[in-house]
Amino acid sequence: MLKVKRWIPGTLVLSLVLAAAVAGSASAANRTVTVAAHFPEAVEDYTRLFNRFEELHPDIDVDFQLIPWQGSAAYWERVLTLFIANELPDILIIPYVDIKHAMETGIYTDITHLVERDSAEFQPEDYIPPFHEMVQLNGRWYGVPYLGAYSLWVNYSPQAFLEAGLATPIEMVDGGEWSLDTLFRSAERITRLAADGSVIKRGMVGMNVFSEGIAQWMWANGARVMDGNRLMLDEYESIEIMERLKAAQDSGVIGWWLDPEAGMVIWWDGVVTWMQYFMGVSPGQFDQVPFPPRDGVEPANLTVLSIAGMTRNVRDVEAAWEVLKYLSKEGEELMLDMVHGGVPTRRSAVPTFIDVRHRYGIEGARFYGTPAAAIRPGYQLPTEIQNIINTEIWAFLDGQKSAPQALGEASNHANAILEARYSGTN
Repeated sequence: MLKVKRWIPGTLVLSLVLAAAVAGSASAANRTVTVAAHFPEAVEDYTRLFNRFEELHPDIDVDFQLIPWQGSAAYWERVLTLFIANELPDILIIPYVDIKHAMETGIYTDITHLVERDSAEFQPEDYIPPFHEMVQLNGRWYGVPYLGAYSLWVNYSPQAFLEAGLATPIEMVDGGEWSLDTLFRSAERITRLAADGSVIKRGMVGMNVFSEGIAQWMWANGARVMDGNRLMLDEYESIEIMERLKAAQDSGVIGWWLDPEAGMVIWWDGVVTWMQYFMGVSPGQFDQVPFPPRDGVEPANLTVLSIAGMTRNVRDVEAAWEVLKYLSKEGEELMLDMVHGGVPTRRSAVPTFIDVRHRYGIEGARFYGTPAAAIRPGYQLPTEIQNIINTEIWAFLDGQKSAPQALGEASNHANAILEARYSGTN
């Protein structure tokens, strides 16, 4: 029987109990594996996901515990509370930004011996690089990618491009004309303003946070951004792209929120199906292509994932390992068919991914796995560092500081903390 709980900070509330779609009731002798995660949020997603596991493994019950998402800082604080209280679940899902910290802290237990023992079944070689490296520390496995990954793509309205008399991004990718400059020019052409200067239609919208948006723009403009453990935000390429984004913001070309009426939604690749499910967007209303670099810069699509790993409090290692193997293969393929589906981490799941996206009217999924959609892992910076960078970015976008001042102060402040951390003086 699948149990589903919802965690609220400070308390544990049982919200619902769902019977698994298997014959008969669960045996009292069944093994139980607790899985705590921030995602997926849709009830039908996780019931379908884990009910399927229990059909395949009738001797193992899953106790799924949802930790409502209130931001990475709040989630990490909840995880640390469980860690200190020695109350971690058997399997815990951690978002990308805190994966390395969770491994170093000792929250996760090393599963390398299980991966090696069951390599014929687990097939680690099936992972698309660098996904297998993103769940390792010093060459040791601490978990598996949790239900795929997420890449920052350009989700666009074909109708908006048609009305502006433009070739579509798919046509431009096929013709070798899709670049950072054509993205900006297209957004400018699509944008419509009223006589009083108010915005009728924006050319594009995106995320104005560093780790989930701004870093992508900087890479696309050829910026180094980081060198080892040192931030390089105040270099010319980073300053140049930020000034270009602010000009686009101030002229109404780009906004910083999810708006399905915009010509382009520069967001995680799975936002297209998400908008269809939650915002009434029709299949075919949006398509998608990889994020384009400036001419002369190699493509790099910012990509993140969450990790599912056994914690130090795991009670039944073999039962928990069955859950991890399922999440890494059958679970990922099943997730690709759900509302929140991202991009596959395994080569074997790519055909399913493309077929599912076609059902949603998305042709651009065929670019996944090509050089245009090259994967680049996002930065795993502590929340404290991200807050510093975001505060300075927002101060610049609000007109309170110049780009050189804001990015210089962000680099100096963050680097002082990083230097102290990695030199062992803090």
